[in-house]
Amino acid sequence: MLRNAPPQSDTVTDYDLALANHYLRLLAAQEEGAPWEEAASLVLGLDCAKDPEHARSVHAAHLARAIWISRCGFMDLLTRGNCDESGKPGPAR
Repeated sequence: MLRNAPPQSDTVTDYDLALANHYLRLLAAQEEGAPWEEAASLVLGLDCAKDPEHARSVHAAHLARAIWISRCGFMDLLTRGNCDESGKPGPAR
C-alpha cells in the first residue's frame, strides 16, 4: 500500500523493495521530462485533480527516495547480496 512518504532509512527497506518498479518508473518519467502530475497519476495512482497538494507531496517524497536508491541505496543491496543466481530478488535480510 502506498504511504504518504517512504520510510527514511540509510538502508533499503521492505517498502522500497515492494515499490522498486514504481521507483524505476518515476525515475524514467523524470528523465523523459513528464509532468509530475502524469507520473503521480500513472505510476502512483494518485488523483491530482482531487488533492493536488497531497499528490505533489507524495510524488516528491517517492521520487526523492527513488533518486537516493539510484545514487546510494543500491550499494546496500549489493552488500546484502539480495539476489539469487538468476538475478531475482531474494528475501530481504
